[in-house]
Amino acid sequence: MGVCKGNRGNLLQHWVLCELLHRLGQQEFKHLSLTCTHSMAPWSVPERRGDDDTHYCRRVFNAARTRAVADWSSVYESAWHTISPNWGLPYPSTALFAPQVWKTSLSLALCEASVPVADEIDGWFGTREVRERVAHSTLLRGDWRTWVPGPLFLSPDADCLYVEMDPYRYDSRDRTVRKSTDPATVYPEDLALLAQAFGKEERPLILQLSSFSAQNGNNPDVIEASARRVLEPHRFVFRDRVVVDGQMVSLVFVRNMTVSGGVLQPSFSAWLTGIV
Repeated sequence: MGVCKGNRGNLLQHWVLCELLHRLGQQEFKHLSLTCTHSMAPWSVPERRGDDDTHYCRRVFNAARTRAVADWSSVYESAWHTISPNWGLPYPSTALFAPQVWKTSLSLALCEASVPVADEIDGWFGTREVRERVAHSTLLRGDWRTWVPGPLFLSPDADCLYVEMDPYRYDSRDRTVRKSTDPATVYPEDLALLAQAFGKEERPLILQLSSFSAQNGNNPDVIEASARRVLEPHRFVFRDRVVVDGQMVSLVFVRNMTVSGGVLQPSFSAWLTGIV
């Protein structure tokens, strides 16, 4: 079992994911291909901290996972507690949220560089749960970049594509400025690699990019501007963003499609305010 950060980053990423999957499910798509470039272990527990009672992010996470059923007010929260009935623990990954929210055929392609985490994913793929609820599953071991483009990165049978990028952070700085490159970080050239790989893809596509640190001047505005510069020339349309504290952000881009419903930030902010 892996370890999750147990903070609002988890809440932000998966709240947006579940809301988008729910909206896509209302648009009559029959088969979704979900690719995760940075997969976490199927089940995880929050890392231990010495300041759980005073650390705001951890208090938000704990308050959300222990809320009474009557207080659940989001697709994400309902899915979370259905999957993890023991007061929200262990915490589920994107790969577990998706089959709970998406009601029609689903294919999963999970990229994972960590050998122990990849082994956990491989074991989970062999469970009855996956056999019954996932049409096709693929584990892509190693750096996700090596699988782009490739025949396993997206399901050829799907009529809708969803790529979720959940690195620790997005760094907008050009490689000529950076002193080093971290494989766990996403950079502009990585988005360019992905966008170019989708050059001839005409199926509806949604891309979610999350970042949990404003280090090196990468606040949400800077991240959005950088991502748009890279993606928009490749026919990606900026759809939405959800921000927490000026530090964490989840961006949504679409191509060859629209997503029903209004912007996500007001609903997310209202939900988060109701937690604590």
